[in-house]
Amino acid sequence: MARNDDDTTARDAAILGGGALLTYWLLRGFGGGSGLGGGSRGRAAAGTSASATPTASAPARPFCNVFIRGERYELDGAPATFATAVEACRAAGGVYVRSTGDTRQGTLDDFLRALLEAGVTWFGGGPGLDENVNRVRATLGTTKAG
Repeated sequence: MARNDDDTTARDAAILGGGALLTYWLLRGFGGGSGLGGGSRGRAAAGTSASATPTASAPARPFCNVFIRGERYELDGAPATFATAVEACRAAGGVYVRSTGDTRQGTLDDFLRALLEAGVTWFGGGPGLDENVNRVRATLGTTKAG
């Protein structure tokens, strides 16, 4: 009987510890910028002179984050136009793209084509986007050769 109590105590401790770790990850993020926390890692802190709207003349950084939601673009978390997003990513030199399920394939292809034609380095994206980039690259190769 004592062994059964020890087993449930260990199980309860593991569940509690796992729940605490999961809660921490959800509130603070995994270290890659995700999470619900409003930390300022990699972003301008409140009260600084950084512009809320991204511009192509912003200082170069290694890559930009673009989130395509349907027909709308977000550049590093702020609303942007197609042209602004492409130009900012060209200036940065690289891009990480994500999109929602309501984004049309043509919208995504047009954006990826513009990025690749601008010479932007592809750092990755959400599920399935690597295949889209490879498909668009293949069409660019045939259109440039022909």
